[in-house]
Amino acid sequence: MALTLTYDAQLSRVRVAASALSVSAVSATVERSTDQVRWSTVRGAGSLAVSGQGASVDDYEFAADVADYYRVTAYDVGGAQTDQVTGVIAPALTQVWLKSVARPFLNRPVEVRDFGEIRRPSRTGTFEVVGRSFPVAVTDVRGSKRWNLTLNTRTPEESDGVDLITASGDILLVHVPATGRLSAVPGGYVAIGDTTEVVPPTADLMLRIHTLQCTEVAAPGPDVVGATSTWQTVVNTYATWADVLTAHATWASVLELIGSPTDVITS
Repeated sequence: MALTLTYDAQLSRVRVAASALSVSAVSATVERSTDQVRWSTVRGAGSLAVSGQGASVDDYEFAADVADYYRVTAYDVGGAQTDQVTGVIAPALTQVWLKSVARPFLNRPVEVRDFGEIRRPSRTGTFEVVGRSFPVAVTDVRGSKRWNLTLNTRTPEESDGVDLITASGDILLVHVPATGRLSAVPGGYVAIGDTTEVVPPTADLMLRIHTLQCTEVAAPGPDVVGATSTWQTVVNTYATWADVLTAHATWASVLELIGSPTDVITS
């Protein structure tokens, strides 16, 4: 058995592929760790089907700029372990990425211009009581972080890409390098509020400044698993089923399609 780990810079993902598993293996799990002590299940890899003695998954939520250890464990139809193989890769980020957990074909690197002040709203209330000088406070933990993330886009294509990933309405992952100047940018899972796009007073008529209102949120649940394409991708790419069959010998090949950001737009 073997484990192949590769970094795909097009969508910023680690591609995990186990091969030569036992013939009796029918399912597999894939876990990730940075210390080989604490392991977390890779999104979508809680119970992978083994086909042709192999199993694969793409990980978009890897830890950047450190060693990521992956562990694939295979099981037979009765749930008994048949195989376990581990590997390591150190994917490096040189840019900040906006990633859609649900629609990873929208993933894109962005140029951060600024991120403004970081706020935590209070959940504390004070109430005046008759006959008392001091009010009574009702307290709770503060809210999550909120900030405005400001981006530069240099071409119409970049501008449209930022507009479409925010138009999806998905929870986004702001994936930030762990080292260097860009590591100061706030990262994590965010819900995007209002967005603005302006043309600054400059001779560069292509330049756009996008401001995204970010609210830090919990990561989407494990039931949210991304796909790099949709049925709309197939419809937009091929005129007939004959064209699909000519281009792809298997459904696995169809699943390797990478959709266009415009696939999320509905009329």
